[in-house]
Amino acid sequence: MFVPASEVIVPALLPSGELQAGTALISGVTQISQFAGPVLGGLLVALVGPAQGFAVDAATFAISERPFVMGDLLKAKSGGRIKV
Repeated sequence: MFVPASEVIVPALLPSGELQAGTALISGVTQISQFAGPVLGGLLVALVGPAQGFAVDAATFAISERPFVMGDLLKAKSGGRIKV
């Protein structure tokens, strides 16, 4: 869900002269997170156990859902249009 959204929003937010740098930044952050996420998850499970590790994972999903919920609320308040 993140990749298609980021591919659409970056060109909408950046001027054409900064598009290459913005795309490179998103790509770099994505690659770092794909490496660091499993490492940190493994450390978390090793330190606190699998049940607590899953609880933290569930909490991060709840946190990451917030922008989508807020976007839906803004869309409803603005009559179906959100300006970017």
